[in-house]
Amino acid sequence: TTWNTQPVMGQTLASWPMSTNGLDRVEVTSIAKTEIAGDDLLSFGLLIANPFSDTVYSFNSRETSAGLRPQFVLESTNGSLSYVSWVAGFTNLSSSAPGADPDGDRLNNAEEFLFARNPGQVDGSNVFAISVAPGGVTLGFPQRKHLPAQTYFVVESTTSLMPATWLPAPGVEFSPGVDLGAARWMNAFIPASDSTQSFYRLRIVIGP
Repeated sequence: TTWNTQPVMGQTLASWPMSTNGLDRVEVTSIAKTEIAGDDLLSFGLLIANPFSDTVYSFNSRETSAGLRPQFVLESTNGSLSYVSWVAGFTNLSSSAPGADPDGDRLNNAEEFLFARNPGQVDGSNVFAISVAPGGVTLGFPQRKHLPAQTYFVVESTTSLMPATWLPAPGVEFSPGVDLGAARWMNAFIPASDSTQSFYRLRIVIGP
């Protein structure tokens, strides 16, 4: 590409005063999403529209040192949220330990995190909803979106509490319900038999 063969400039995405020493960051998220929905091709050009007199601008290519190369940065906005990052946003807690219950609503901080609740405010509504369904029961509960990797819920059962041998309950089917914002309502259908006594629990496995 030469001066005479350069492509014609298209839509102006952003205008900004250039720094004299350092990096300039330009947000192009909206146009990138538009192109993904179109032909999936996107090219950028730089145009100095209003230079100062005797000002020389230098642009580095990808062959230069790592700190000066142009960068196209992709950032995820729906990554998983860790417990540590979440609890750091509540500055009024008497304790931020996972097992603590500073608001006294019988849900510890870890449970408040997993069910997308507020650990500093008593919530009067129930976490779980149990309803009878043909062939069994349905257990409903809020599940935080974007849980850390390897975090999951499992329904376990045992035929006796003394002693108790908890195993994954057979035939349980999970299905998503309504969107609650930071959480989604989950329904777990648990098959049940009138002829066999069983006890059930919801166990939460938290990943690393």
